[in-house]
Amino acid sequence: MLADLDVVLDVVGDGNDRPACEALVAELGLQDRVVFHGAIPRAEVDGFYERADVFVFPSYREPGGNVSLEAMAYSLPLVVCRRGGPGANVDDSCAFRLDAVSPEQLAADCAAAVRRLVEDPGLRARMGAAARIRAERAHLWSARVDQLSSLYDELAPRSA
Repeated sequence: MLADLDVVLDVVGDGNDRPACEALVAELGLQDRVVFHGAIPRAEVDGFYERADVFVFPSYREPGGNVSLEAMAYSLPLVVCRRGGPGANVDDSCAFRLDAVSPEQLAADCAAAVRRLVEDPGLRARMGAAARIRAERAHLWSARVDQLSSLYDELAPRSA
């Protein structure tokens, strides 16, 4: 769906679906556009974030999604599923949050989001900057402690 764009997808990590994904890439003739790196040492992961323009993580079964927080720290705009941790970690200022209705719909929506980000560098920069700000304001430990403290104060106000 993005064959007309000059994009390369770096797939970092392994999983049960990797052989099927590699077979699909071969079937579609996209070996020069999709690179499977497999499991790599943590020390090398940061380099992928540093070289990336967009972070795409359309997992609809991910309860945590810490990789989305890492991408936000690198000022990357995100494309994630609305469900689970990745969708909860972001807002519309920094991410395209996609519904997961069917594989076909998710693939089409993912491609449309990537296309918008590739074709609009200004949008990409604004969303990346918003991702970094959101990571700092909502996901650092200091911010989480403040949020928890506010919640406790709301639920059990201190008596004077």
